[in-house]
Amino acid sequence: ELAIIALRLHRLGPLAEHAAFTTVALRGYPPATQHTDQPKPAEAIRWMGPVDVRGVIRQALFAHPTSTITWQVPVSRPAKLVVSCAIVPAVAKLNPDGVRVTLSVRPPGAPTAIVSERTIRPSVHAADRYWRSLTVDVPGSADGDTEISLTTALPDHGTPDYAWAMLGEPRLLWRRRPADVWRLARAATRSAPGRSPS
Repeated sequence: ELAIIALRLHRLGPLAEHAAFTTVALRGYPPATQHTDQPKPAEAIRWMGPVDVRGVIRQALFAHPTSTITWQVPVSRPAKLVVSCAIVPAVAKLNPDGVRVTLSVRPPGAPTAIVSERTIRPSVHAADRYWRSLTVDVPGSADGDTEISLTTALPDHGTPDYAWAMLGEPRLLWRRRPADVWRLARAATRSAPGRSPS
């Protein structure tokens, strides 16, 4: 019963996000830099296209540990930066130690970065078999581009076996006005299956 509830909440997440926020995906910006310790960089860091994790499909950036991708993006007004994290579903239970994902944001002129971190270990934690979110509140600035970095790494003493990390649709979110949320809700209700036109 709890597993069914968790699955339903997981699948509702993207709908709720779309209703409450406008979104800009980072995949619309070319990375400023990419680094990896893997012997074949083009295979270690690459866009995979849409990937389904427990019924939620997101554009996924494959990033085998240890890898870092950095963008320089204009963020003129405060935003929420979100990245969904997972291990490739076909091997999620085969990776014993998980992957640590770090999200780092440095606004222009800031002396230090804002950092959020999560270790996903689906072979041990059932919740990590879903997309798991990392979030950072980004201050807006008109003084230049904001530096956004995503790093995948192995936990201490972790093994690289099947450490196939995915970064699901890194994105900037801005909250919609209440009137816009209401308008979207009414439009969804009108288009619901089985509802006759009014």
